[in-house]
Amino acid sequence: RPPTPPGPPAPPTQTGPDGLPPATLAARQCYLRHTTPVPGSRSGFRQLGPVRMLVCFWQDRMSLLQIHSDARRAGHGSRAMALLVAIAELHGLHIVANALPLAHGGGCLDQRTLTAWYLGFGFEHIPGSSMNAIIYSPTRRHRPEPAD
Repeated sequence: RPPTPPGPPAPPTQTGPDGLPPATLAARQCYLRHTTPVPGSRSGFRQLGPVRMLVCFWQDRMSLLQIHSDARRAGHGSRAMALLVAIAELHGLHIVANALPLAHGGGCLDQRTLTAWYLGFGFEHIPGSSMNAIIYSPTRRHRPEPAD
């Protein structure tokens, strides 16, 4: 059965100061703790070692807009992706992305290899996407703790 992208999020019962559910806020804080700002970047890029990434947080998902490593094919990108997947699992969030190469040649992954790389982390194709959209769905969905 082909995966289906998550529908519009249900209206949250609680939101934080940014209007995000607590699990999404916690995921963002975890991401910020494990990465550092890219020096001189004003667009929100963060880094983990030689990997630069741009991730946005929405109601029930993380949107991976870009991931790039200066030290190609050395496992750094896989380490960064493993961090994002672990955050998604811990907080029950989806990750959406477009598996499109940023550049060609010079050690960059081609379209087929890049897509296979994402699929190796458990991402699945979003049917009907013209931008090679993919989605990671956590194995468990976060359930808020009942209030006492």
